[in-house]
Amino acid sequence: MKQVVLFLFCFLFTGFAEGAYTIIKGTAPSYRGDELVFKTYKDYITLDEKELFRVKVDSSGSFYARVPVEEILYVFIYLGIYKGHFYMEPGKEYNLIFPDKQEKTPADKTNPFFEYTEFMIGISKGGMYELNFMIKSFDNSYYPYFNKLAMNVRGRNNPQEVERAIAEMQKPWDTVSHPFFRQYIRYRIGMLQWLAYQHKAKAISKEYFQHNPVLYHHIAYMDLFRQVYDKYFYYFSTTPEGKVILDDINKKKSYSALKKSLQQDEVLQDPCLLEMVVLKNLHDNFYTDMFSREALLAVLDSLAASTAYPIHKEIASNIRGKVTSLMPGFYPPPFHLYDHTNTLKSLDDFKGYYVYLNFCACNSYSCMKEFIMLNQLNEKYGSKVKIVSVICDGTPQEMKDFLLKNKYRWTFLHFSNQPEILDAYRIKAYPVYLFLDKEGRIIHSPCPSPAENFEEMMIKILKKSGDLPSAGEGHLRK
Repeated sequence: MKQVVLFLFCFLFTGFAEGAYTIIKGTAPSYRGDELVFKTYKDYITLDEKELFRVKVDSSGSFYARVPVEEILYVFIYLGIYKGHFYMEPGKEYNLIFPDKQEKTPADKTNPFFEYTEFMIGISKGGMYELNFMIKSFDNSYYPYFNKLAMNVRGRNNPQEVERAIAEMQKPWDTVSHPFFRQYIRYRIGMLQWLAYQHKAKAISKEYFQHNPVLYHHIAYMDLFRQVYDKYFYYFSTTPEGKVILDDINKKKSYSALKKSLQQDEVLQDPCLLEMVVLKNLHDNFYTDMFSREALLAVLDSLAASTAYPIHKEIASNIRGKVTSLMPGFYPPPFHLYDHTNTLKSLDDFKGYYVYLNFCACNSYSCMKEFIMLNQLNEKYGSKVKIVSVICDGTPQEMKDFLLKNKYRWTFLHFSNQPEILDAYRIKAYPVYLFLDKEGRIIHSPCPSPAENFEEMMIKILKKSGDLPSAGEGHLRK
């Protein structure tokens, strides 16, 4: 009997393990030797990316990976100028088809506003009822009409015409029972209705969210969720029952008080949906002036500590990590970049010193002009303040040639081995400056440039902390 039980256990466990793996393979000759990095989102509120898996393209141009997958995921990959995506199901096998490799130009690599050419990754021998094929076919009729409604966002749409168009989109798929695809159609249609009848947002909220489970990893559900509950705190605060939420957050800094106030909205009676709406609006309001950041963090931490939903705790942690990454008093995003001697450097290497961190480009006139001033600052205050310049253009060799020519003596690092640093530090133009304390925490972000009042501000900070006596830095250097 024990042997039978053991056999059944091993059989069931093995069957589950095998079923939970997805096979990713393909042939992409133009990507020989490249490592393909597939990503998904940590969550659909922060939209922060996370690596899902990576696979090396071998010398023959082939790749193969066996990936553990528990649920259907939206997966994407950056391929030079392209951003491809597909939907990955547990236990399936995908033979992926990529476009020929087309690298970014040097200017594209340092352009923070670069727009990728997006496409749905082709799947060989997928079949007409394969999920990706069905979604692409539905989208081919959906997005032209979506764009038409978007162009008429301030106009009035004919309800009969809208519903007729929706019925035509749905009809070809009436007999398809795939649960994810049915949900995809449902929430994409909800987006069309929201776009066509924005004055009926409350009715759409009731129909699509009030009595339905939260689909945390379903892209169509979450796209509609973000639209329907965008600026919810602001709009609710303008109602008689909702005006108290300003005090709930800014004065009381109380999640329990905020929750009680939001429950006045009949749509938010479900505690799971209510918390998701709170998480979204806490995240979004870190980038507005409606609430103090300290108060928002306090409410966020309270929600994380009291929630009955582990995934909400995870989302709250993601939000906290994102919004505090460049806030004074917090540590900035870590990095490991190579200097001109091919030595890998991190911010930890500068512990015990103040750090004047800057992101710049050698093809920027503003950066070149301020390098002269940075050189003067380094000469005067180098024993207390370390200047670290991250070069965000060209190649590492070009950075080395630049330093040989100009003989600047502070730390220069090149971004090329970690290009995602531009997103982590939200670099949209050059130069950008931050000032860090001796423990590596942010004092100012963004910080004044050398051409502004940085030196004056820095001297005040160093004197206040006792790191710079009134005699000045020259006395300290002797």
